[in-house]
Amino acid sequence: MELLQGRRLELGVKYEVVLPGHALVLREQGLLVFSSKPGSAELSEFTHSLWAFPNWLKHLESIGINRSDVVGSSDLQALEWYERYLQWARDEEYRHLEYLAAQGKSLNELELWWPELRDNPLAAALVDDLERNGGLAKRSRGRPAGTMGAAIRELYALAVDIYRHDVPGISDSWLAACWEACRLRPDWVPRQWAIKGGIDESGNALGPGMSLYRATNKASIRRSPLSDPVHWPAPEHWPGYRPPGWRGSKGK
Repeated sequence: MELLQGRRLELGVKYEVVLPGHALVLREQGLLVFSSKPGSAELSEFTHSLWAFPNWLKHLESIGINRSDVVGSSDLQALEWYERYLQWARDEEYRHLEYLAAQGKSLNELELWWPELRDNPLAAALVDDLERNGGLAKRSRGRPAGTMGAAIRELYALAVDIYRHDVPGISDSWLAACWEACRLRPDWVPRQWAIKGGIDESGNALGPGMSLYRATNKASIRRSPLSDPVHWPAPEHWPGYRPPGWRGSKGK
């Protein structure tokens, strides 16, 4: 939403964005959003992959609903199907969490599969109960490879956005973008990062920006949720379709 509106948004405040035309379309993998950037004619398109969405389509077919009724639907109709999917997905995530716990998975492994499980009250209560009663394998030390905390993922995404903009002194330095992201969103900075200080052996200042820089330069980032594709070509029959190799006025 910040990218589309071209401004920073306050946390904890609800916003609405109106995207004219075929703004939202359901595909086999999830949602595809297509829009012109505000104030320009440049094409903007992005995807939001939905967990187990193909499984949900199979579930609909098992109860007599054709996949073709869902895939390709757009706008309000797509939102109605999306709401039905969300309810199914919440139930399925919880059931799968129960299954993994019964298989003797550790909390690290559960969090690797479902990084946001603490955001689901039922899932959080289940994990707390299992921990109290010794029903979970002991947590191994450190964070599983390929995972990041929610706050760090948000800081990383913000740093990527900053890095892509033509900001003197920042757009040509990933380290500077990391520092700027931490400055803009101090409430996302992990407490252990905020208290670090001093200079490392290479002469770099220690602190939130350096901690984010090091966290996101590990090879494991390639297996994180942030490595998912976020751009698909627009179908040729869509209004505003641009041929391969087309670039906007800024050359991006």
